[in-house]
Amino acid sequence: MEGCGPVTQDAGDDVVDAGFIVDMTARVQEGNCRAFELPSNDPFLPKLHQIGNSLDDIASHLTPKGGVSFYPRNMGKNPSTLVKSLCSRIEEKYTSDEQSLVYLANSLSVTINIPIQKVPQQVVCDVCIVSQSAPVVVMTLVVKNSEAPELVDYNLQITKGFVSQVRNFTDEHFSALYGVLQESDLASEASFQTAIERIRSHSSSFCIPDSLSMNEEKFRDIVKALAASVAVSKALQVIKSPAPEAVDEADFEDEEEGGLWLLTKDQFVLLTENIDTSGLVVVWASTHTGSSTLLMEVASRLQQSGNTLLVSGSKAVCESARHNQVCYRVVSSADFLQLQANIGGMLAEFEHIVAEDIPEVMLHGARKSHVWLCMKVKENTTPKGNAASPKSPVFVSMNGRPPLSPATATAVAGKDPVYRTTISFSLPVDTHEPWVYDFTVVTDNNKKVIVAIDRPNCRIKCFYTEDGEIRTSYLSVDKDTTGITNIDNRVALTVPKSRLIRVISVIPDLHPHSIIPTQRRYYDIATLGFQKMAVSAPLDGRPCVDIIDYSGNILKSIATDDEGQTLFNHPLTVQTIFPNKVLVYDKHNGAIVCVSERGQLLFRYIHERKLENPCGMTVTPAGEILVADSRQHRVIHINQEGKFMRNILTRPNGMVFPYRVCCDGTGVLYVATHYKEVKLYEFK
Repeated sequence: MEGCGPVTQDAGDDVVDAGFIVDMTARVQEGNCRAFELPSNDPFLPKLHQIGNSLDDIASHLTPKGGVSFYPRNMGKNPSTLVKSLCSRIEEKYTSDEQSLVYLANSLSVTINIPIQKVPQQVVCDVCIVSQSAPVVVMTLVVKNSEAPELVDYNLQITKGFVSQVRNFTDEHFSALYGVLQESDLASEASFQTAIERIRSHSSSFCIPDSLSMNEEKFRDIVKALAASVAVSKALQVIKSPAPEAVDEADFEDEEEGGLWLLTKDQFVLLTENIDTSGLVVVWASTHTGSSTLLMEVASRLQQSGNTLLVSGSKAVCESARHNQVCYRVVSSADFLQLQANIGGMLAEFEHIVAEDIPEVMLHGARKSHVWLCMKVKENTTPKGNAASPKSPVFVSMNGRPPLSPATATAVAGKDPVYRTTISFSLPVDTHEPWVYDFTVVTDNNKKVIVAIDRPNCRIKCFYTEDGEIRTSYLSVDKDTTGITNIDNRVALTVPKSRLIRVISVIPDLHPHSIIPTQRRYYDIATLGFQKMAVSAPLDGRPCVDIIDYSGNILKSIATDDEGQTLFNHPLTVQTIFPNKVLVYDKHNGAIVCVSERGQLLFRYIHERKLENPCGMTVTPAGEILVADSRQHRVIHINQEGKFMRNILTRPNGMVFPYRVCCDGTGVLYVATHYKEVKLYEFK
């Protein structure tokens, strides 16, 4: 990358902030589709259909235990202090009840598709409480004056819509108390109790007393009916396996002939847990998991709160969405760019955008919108426990390329690194100061691509040279993405909290490829030969390093040496030495530990001056080990026997806080410094 020109951005880099990442990996089975019946107050209720026992699964998910159950679960993370105070007051009041469901939403009009002309700006959230021992109540929490006519009218419309929708799926005779809460009502337990009594006194006069009574059986019936009212889908449900070339689309059941379809539990959870999320929601979906149906349903719900645009690369999805009037506008991904080019700022008219099968960078101008983006990933077709071996031996170095022999590789010994250039990982789209948490270099057709995890901005970024300029590409990734390695012309990312590894293609732009579920929370990752990877597990049971295959199966777990002594206290980062050695940074001991693939201890390196935060390690094509000792501002050279050779780069050389290092197949050294830039060196 020597002599690179200025950094330029591809068209459309101005997108929304990175947000939540959710996954859809469970395949929808056509054979599980079935009709079923529910008791109903509506004699003309259409025929109901579900996948498996979706409704029972959803109802159980809403009330998993006794006591007070709040849903959606992530409403507890709501930054609003008013919402937190409301939850606290509800829990205090209903704590003695055997079981209660508290369903919260920014607006129940979106969650249950209740037609509302406009949600008043003063509305903080809606809450529905279903209890075994108290009447159902629907309240609207607001700021400012709770007696404003538009707020009272809004709460009444929400309550009527809620009761009407739920009654469709139960024959129970029930009504709901309703009213508006304001900030002062949450000031104390007493003020909240007074507000509840005020709501009861005002609204109960409009209800038949028997309709307000509750018991355990009635509670369960209403919870199940509530689940059905939220899960019923306006979008057409995929019921037949599509053709191989299709993308999770046709054939769709006609709504008039097929009746009403309910979402699967996975679709329900992804929709309800994220429908009120501001910013960007990214769905990583395997094929045939019902992701297209989910996105059409998301578009339908979001349309209740503002004009919504649906974008899809599937002709069948677009036709189905238009036929069912899912949202304000539906366009194909092929037409999307053309519309952007023809109509400047076309996205400004949309409150929400729901898209699939398009790159993130196409969402130009969507910064103020609520955006759902579905990225399709290939299925991991290798059977669990039966990982296929390559047809011939394949040796993969840490850069994903066959390692050079020591005779032809550039050696570090006796040579000094010569500075070439610096690549900044800042992008105009960034909303936070970038941090190159980890990175690697992928070489494909002689093109070198630097791929890095930027944790504050929740992105994976790549930089490469084309026509004398540095080009960029990026994808949103999970906030807890921690490690990266190469698998041929792809990269694999560890996501410890979700217990999975994401695989992304680099060609040279970034595209989702597949998802590998794992048994443990893996922090870092490095490739080995013969379709194997070394991964570190510092906080999941006994600290260890596992050798896994490309399906996530554990082939070997390394925790102790031949004498049963613990090898690591906190194995953080890992690196590999061709063909079967693993380097581990043991953080609590400040040591670099080298073990064989079978778990034999080869050496343990602790310098006379203890290493201070040596998170970055790399191996040159000749097998020499380089370690970034960030707090001592140096990069050191260790040989394959674990002997200190010398300092390669130090602070007098301009080396400040080297955090990560990487060496490509030609011996070029890349050092991430200051957390937001990468410096390139060659050994001369």
